[in-house]
Amino acid sequence: MGKFGEVINKDGTPMPLTTAIMEQYGLTYKQAKFVEYYYGDGTAAALKAGYSKGSAGVAACLTLKMEKVKQALYERDLREKSKTIADRKERQEFWTNIIRNECAPLLHRLRASELLGKSEGDFLEKNEEGFPNGTPHRPINIIFKTKDADILISSQKKQNFIDAESEDCDENED
Repeated sequence: MGKFGEVINKDGTPMPLTTAIMEQYGLTYKQAKFVEYYYGDGTAAALKAGYSKGSAGVAACLTLKMEKVKQALYERDLREKSKTIADRKERQEFWTNIIRNECAPLLHRLRASELLGKSEGDFLEKNEEGFPNGTPHRPINIIFKTKDADILISSQKKQNFIDAESEDCDENED
C-alpha cells in the first residue's frame, strides 16, 4: 500500500483518507481521524475525531504516545513538506529550464547557470596551501623567551630556529 491519501481500491476508485490511514498503520477509526486533524493541538484533534469533551485531553495524550500514530504523523508531515518545499532535483530542473528559455533575459539565464553550477560543485576552488574551506593558510610564529636564547617556532617552515643573539637574554644572570 502506498502513502495514505493516495490509495486506490481494487475497483479503481480512491480510498478515503481515514480508511487508508487505518489500513496502512493499523489504527482504529478515531485514531486515524486524530492523525488527520492533529496539527499541534491534541485536544482539538481528539474532539474532531469523535472523542468526548471530558476525555479528549487524556485521549490526545495517550494517542500521541502510540508509535503507530507517531509514524503516521511523521510521514504525513514529510509529504506535506515535500509539496511546499522544492528539493534539489526540482531546483536544478527549474534553473535548467531558465537557462534553456531563449526568451528569458540573458542576465537571468546567466544567474541560473551560475546557481546550477554551484549546486553541482563546478566552481570549487582547490587551495593546497589552505584549509579545506579555501581559507588561505597564514604562517604562525611562536617565540619562546628563555634565559639563553629565544626559540622561534614557525608553522610556515616547520622548523625550530634558535636566536642566540637575543636582546632579552641577560648573560650576567646565574
